[in-house]
Amino acid sequence: AWDGFIFMVIWYNSVITPIRIFIMSGGTTPQALISLDVFFDFIFVTDTILRFYRPYVDDNTSQIVMDPQLIRAKYLGSITFFINAVACIPIIKLPISPLLNVDQQIIVNTYFNVLRMIRVFHLPGQFQELKKFRERKGPVNEPVFRMYIILFFMLLFMCECGCLYFGLATLLVVDDICPPPEDFVDDILDEEMWVAGDSVITDVMDTRVCEAEPSVNCNDCPQTIFFTR
Repeated sequence: AWDGFIFMVIWYNSVITPIRIFIMSGGTTPQALISLDVFFDFIFVTDTILRFYRPYVDDNTSQIVMDPQLIRAKYLGSITFFINAVACIPIIKLPISPLLNVDQQIIVNTYFNVLRMIRVFHLPGQFQELKKFRERKGPVNEPVFRMYIILFFMLLFMCECGCLYFGLATLLVVDDICPPPEDFVDDILDEEMWVAGDSVITDVMDTRVCEAEPSVNCNDCPQTIFFTR
């Protein structure tokens, strides 16, 4: 159950982090996502500590190792500990945040998330653990299981590449993809980038259009539309 939860946390960070960096402007990041970042920081630290006490199956004897000293020695000498230690670094932003101004806090909150993404290297091993778990209940269809893994990583890769593409198409041209409504025409529409030519994106931000639609708030940054496009 804990492995399943950690898998979901890693998946969440792998998907949301590129969106946070390349699509969400710092000042328009929902507070709920920032709170989740803090929550997951504590989850990663907890998981890192728990692994010092977690028994493991010896590859040679297939026996469960319960000795605390052997568990700690194996964990400290593994790549898993290095990955977990790096993923825990963002926790230090909590004590240093009061020392930073608003712009610096936005940079720290956004780019520290990249360090959490190193845990994506755990996913292949977690899929193998899932396979072993399923094999206890019966044979596993190898081709189907392998196709599920390929599909998972393909969709994850598409998400990250899409965010990178959007970021390269906008962040290299403008400082803020969601400027104040009164600056939108000059800052966005006058720039030569595909986003400015996509009416699905621009119509919900262009005050000349969105103010005519009572159901549209021109002050809302359409981050969901950015991601979808």
